[in-house]
Amino acid sequence: MKTALNPIPEAKCLELMRTVEIICDKAALTLHHVAETLFNGMLLVVTRYKPNTHDLRELKKLLITVETECLCVFLHAKDVEKRRFELLHKANVSARYVKEFSISVESFVWLAERKRELKKVGEMFCEVKIAGFVDA
Repeated sequence: MKTALNPIPEAKCLELMRTVEIICDKAALTLHHVAETLFNGMLLVVTRYKPNTHDLRELKKLLITVETECLCVFLHAKDVEKRRFELLHKANVSARYVKEFSISVESFVWLAERKRELKKVGEMFCEVKIAGFVDA
C-alpha cells in the first residue's frame, strides 16, 4: 500500500535552510584551521620552519615560493574564487567574533573541495620530499 509523502511546510524548509547556513558558518572556522594546518605541514617539510601566523594569504604565499603545484588549489582564476578564499581567511576571527559573518552553502562546499585537493597535493608532495630525505 502506497502512502503519499507529505510536503514539508515552507516555514519548516526555511528553518532547515537557516540551520544548514549556521552549521556552514561555524564549520568555516574548522575549515580555516584545517587549511592552516595543511599549509604549515607542507612548509615544515620543505623549509623545516613553521611560521607563527594564522594568515592563510601569507602561508599560501610562502608555500607557493617553494612549491608551485599548490598554486593550482587556490588559483583565484575568477573573482568568486578570490572572494571565497578571502571568506576562508576571515573565518579564523569572524566566524567566532563577528555576528554578521556568513558563508553560503555553495561557497562552503567549494572551499571544502579545495581543502580536499590541498590535502591530496600536500600528501603527494610531502611523501616525495620525505622519501628524498631518506635517500639522501
